[in-house]
Formats: sequence, C-alpha cells, structure tokens
Amino acid sequence: MLKILNKENGIATIVVIGVMMVISILVVGLIFMAVTERTASRKGKYSERALHVADSGIDRALWYLRNLKPGESLPSTFEVVVEGEGTATVVTKVTGADFAYEVVSTGRVQAPFGDIFRRAIKVQVYGISIWQMYISASPEPLTAGGNGVEGNTAVIGPFYIRGNVPLSGNSFIKVGPLMIKNGYLSFQSNSALVETTTMPLMVTEGVYDARGGGQLIRITDPVYPPLLYCKEISETAPELELPALEADKDYQADAANESIPEHLNTSSTLGYPTKLGNPYKVVDIDSFDWGGSNINENTPLIISSITPSFGMWDGNGDGYINESDSLYWKFAWDQTNKTLYIDGTIFVDGPVYLGGTVNGKNTCDITYKGNGKIVANGSSDVGVVIWEKLIPPSGELTSTSVMGLVTDKSIYMCGDGANNDVGGKVGYDVAGAFFTPSKIVFVDQTDSFKDAANLSFSGSCIAGLLKFGDKPNNQLFTHPQLPNFLPRGMPGADILIVSLSGWHEIKPK
Repeated sequence: MLKILNKENGIATIVVIGVMMVISILVVGLIFMAVTERTASRKGKYSERALHVADSGIDRALWYLRNLKPGESLPSTFEVVVEGEGTATVVTKVTGADFAYEVVSTGRVQAPFGDIFRRAIKVQVYGISIWQMYISASPEPLTAGGNGVEGNTAVIGPFYIRGNVPLSGNSFIKVGPLMIKNGYLSFQSNSALVETTTMPLMVTEGVYDARGGGQLIRITDPVYPPLLYCKEISETAPELELPALEADKDYQADAANESIPEHLNTSSTLGYPTKLGNPYKVVDIDSFDWGGSNINENTPLIISSITPSFGMWDGNGDGYINESDSLYWKFAWDQTNKTLYIDGTIFVDGPVYLGGTVNGKNTCDITYKGNGKIVANGSSDVGVVIWEKLIPPSGELTSTSVMGLVTDKSIYMCGDGANNDVGGKVGYDVAGAFFTPSKIVFVDQTDSFKDAANLSFSGSCIAGLLKFGDKPNNQLFTHPQLPNFLPRGMPGADILIVSLSGWHEIKPK
C-alpha cells in the first residue's frame, strides 16, 4: 500500500512540474509577444512620423510654388525641419514643361532607442500661371446646358474649364494639363480627341463616351483609343476664381499718368483727332470724327484701313517723322504700313474695332509694336472686335511686342486664317493676352459678326466663356513665356494654379 502511495506522489510531482513548465512557457511567450508588439508599435509610430514628415516636405514644395514670381522655378533640393519630429529632404526636377515638377520628399525620424526611420513620397505638382493657359471659368454658367465651352474646341496647351466639356466634331485638346471643375468631359464624335500623354486629366464629374447617342460609358482608363490618351485621370481639380477688374477710373488714371503732353499740337506731330486732346492715351469718343465716321456717344473707336495716321511725332528731334522715332510713340497709328504702336495703358471709353469698321468694311491686317494694353469699357455686349490679323512684327510674342486687351464685355475674333497646326510654320493670325469675365468668341453662326475660319491664336485667352462656334480649324496655342512678357497691370498677373497628382509612396534612397 505504501509503495502505491509513493508512486502516486511521484506522478503528481511530475504533473505539477509539467503544468508549471507549460505555464512558464505561456507566460514567457506572452511577455515576449507583449514586448514584440510594444516594439512594433513604437517602430510603427516612428515610421508613421517619418511619413508625416515627408508629407510636410510636399506641402513646403506647394508653398514655394504658390509664391513663385514670373521666371522663377522650384529649388532643385531643400530641407524642411519639422520641430520635434524629424527632417524632410525634398528633391525636385522639371518634367516636360516649365510648370510641371516631379517632387520626391524623404522623411527622416530618429527614435530615442537609436533606430532611424525613413519614408518617401513621390508626386507630380503643377504651378501654372493663369497666363500660360486658356481659361473658360465663369462662376455662373453662361450657357443653357451648363457647358464651360461652346462649339468645336481646339486648344494646344494647359486648359482650365468650369462646367461641362462636350467634345463634338473635330474638337481636340492637346498637351495639357486639362482641368475641368464642376463638370464632366464627354466625347460625342469619333473624331474628338484629348491627347495629354505627359499630363493629367483632372475632372470632377467623370469622363464619358457619348458617341452614337446611346448609353453613356464611364471612362476610367487614361488610355481609351481613339478618344483619350492622358497620363492619368484625377477626380479632383483646383479651384480658380477669375481675377477682378480694376475700376474704370483707375485704368483711366493709369493712362492719363502715362501720357506725355509735350508733343501734342506741335508742328512735328501727326495729330490726334481734335477732341482727343490731353491726356492723349485716354480716348473719350463721345463726339468727334475718328476714322472717317461721325462719332457720337457709345459708338466705337475704329482702327481700319481708312483711319488716318495719328500720334506719330519727331521724337528724336531730327526734323523728320519716321520709324526711327517709333520708340517715342506710345499710342500711334501708321495708316500707310497698317501698324499700331502701343505702350503702357490705353483707356477707351467705349468699344474698340481693330482692322475694320463696325460693319466689317475697310478691313486690314494690323501689325502692332510695343508692350501695352487697351482697356475698353465697351457698349452693350461689345468690348473689342478684331476683324483680321492682329500680330507683332515677327508673328511671335516677345518681351517688346505683346498686346493686352482688357474689357468687361465680349471680345470677338472674326478673321480667316492660315490653319496653322501643331508645329506648323505658317504663322499665327492673332497673338496677345486677352481678358474678359464675359465671352471670347472665335466664331458663331448666330452672331452678327463675320464667321472666322482656320484662325490660329498664340498667347492666352481668359474669359467667363470661350465660344468656338461650329466651324472647325480655329486653333489656340499657349505661349509658355507669356507671363514674363505681360503688359503691366494685366489682371491676375501674379496668380498661379497649383495642383498635385500621382501621390504614392516609394522606397527611400
């Protein structure tokens, strides 16, 4: 009996020891797991901090972009110290256009236990002057269907639209980026095309294949032959408000202050119309004869083939009036050579017709020289009408030859052009920097003006609505250096559209 009890005590001891071992293993395991999880948690926390620091580097790059002046660019590398967190090293490079950058930001955080954590982010950022773009962005729809553009659209360069963009006929948009705020993009013909292969398509309300009038097909792939070829599709687009115009009296004061009275009414002056007077850069056309027409209140200033020369004077004092004096001509018209000289601000109390009379008679191409703007307060819906060509001497915009047009009424372009296409050498038909919160109309069968065809424009048009009409082959080309050439005092000269796309994490280097 005693032997049996001794055996049971031995077995119990073994069982107790075994249980204790199991418990010890479990406890050790639990402690190990707790320590591991705590360590992982701490590492995860510092890794997340490194990512947030990298994001701070991206934010600083966007801040730099918003504060760039014309001609400046992002620094190629810089550091951002996030107090109490870590340091972001940011590297930038221009990609494809002087307003597009690839930005890589690497966040570095050192933990108290000595480990160093790195996370890196790569994005594409854009800092585009509004004068490097075409813009159709009225805060309220100017069309019945809420469309941001009308007619057969043809734009080569950055393009911003508020409202829907239905592309019909041979419409195309190339180069990009294309930004559509509060609207959709729809392809309505087999010939319509968006080709922004190195730039994103930013559209808030989607992209649709609407050919054939059947069921809409939502397009999500950035390559959708034969209609769409873009770098990526983003469902966000930056906000943009059209810059405000100054009051008429301010533009008028600018023009008055810039007028030089000494040469007026002298024998060495090809005179201004009698009632223009001094200051001569303020054109009040209420009641005098200009360009062969009896001018009454609210009739336009006309520069046509029958407008007599004016404003040319012997600036260098050699006793002759010729081209050598043109440096001194701040507002002048040479009827013989059909050349308009502008410098600074010209204020017109009424609408302006360039290259023809009100009804499109006595038309002529106009070459302009100088860097300046015409501000027209217009009459009814008409601010400025351009009947034929309006270009600088070389056909290309330069720092010494840019015309700005500013009005709160509509601008109409009506000439027939040479149908210059991308890379063509034919030359542009109209070139300049045009601004109105109303419409810029290139052709429209319903308007009373002559229809344009094959017109090629270089520069920038910023408007509440771009109205292309229904004839094809009117093409708009942006000029990347225009912000550096702008006449003084153009609306929105310092406004950049800053946007971001393609955010993704990469392996730190």
